Amino acid sequence: NHVRDFTYIDDAVKMLTSLINRPPKGIVPYDNFNLSNSKPVPLKTYLKALEKSLGITAKLNKMPLQLGDVYKTHASNKKLEKKNRQNQTNQARWWN
Repeated sequence: NHVRDFTYIDDAVKMLTSLINRPPKGIVPYDNFNLSNSKPVPLKTYLKALEKSLGITAKLNKMPLQLGDVYKTHASNKKLEKKNRQNQTNQARWWN
């Protein structure tokens, strides 16, 4: 019954490179961003897609919830998207 918000590595790299040479403004010289797909998927759906893609049936070893594990992960890219929109607006002003 677990749900995960998987992120494809190429998407994560694209998100991170969008911030290069754009240091945060303000007193603190860093910022934190969530990098995600923003579309949580049930783990069972993910496993079925893997099985179909690989042409095999997974041998599941169902165990109790592990220490530190969570039922659902879900992140939002809204802060990153807002930052990129601001940067695009600033670049447009600079070019005009």
